[in-house]
Amino acid sequence: MQSVNIAVFASGSGSNFENLARYFSDNEHGRVVLLVCNKPDAPVLERARSLGIDSAVVTKAELQEPERVMPLLRRYGVGFVVLAGFLPLIPDYMSVW
Repeated sequence: MQSVNIAVFASGSGSNFENLARYFSDNEHGRVVLLVCNKPDAPVLERARSLGIDSAVVTKAELQEPERVMPLLRRYGVGFVVLAGFLPLIPDYMSVW
């Protein structure tokens, strides 16, 4: 089985994100490669930095724009998205991705 790159969408303190990142840090099936956050001052961003995981801040408006989000996910080779306390709903265009 090939390992899958995972993006975590989170916007809060980041405890769920950190647990996911640590779990997948030495898991042969997948690894967290990207944090996507809609709040530029969210503590989860610092957790990502401390774990050496790249992050991107995407506003709620930008989240609705496939031309903003999909290239970001493709750049990291993301095959799976996890919502970790991320309140904005994922737009329809991602359901067919």
